[in-house]
Amino acid sequence: MTEQTEAPRQEEEEQITETETPPAVPTLDEYLSKLKCGGCGHGCSLLNPRCMRGATKQSSAESEYYSLYG
Repeated sequence: MTEQTEAPRQEEEEQITETETPPAVPTLDEYLSKLKCGGCGHGCSLLNPRCMRGATKQSSAESEYYSLYG
């Protein structure tokens, strides 16, 4: 009797895994806003850096974003 109750559970688990949605892809602005520069004392986000080091890091982060998310 227990074998019969286990089979439907396995089918339910398979259905659940098939209907899972992939994680949402962040926009470029969301991605950059979560990264900090660290190039000077301001500690800006890479969305709006205030120094040349930050601009360089922003460019690198944009390239990384496109390689990760296309």
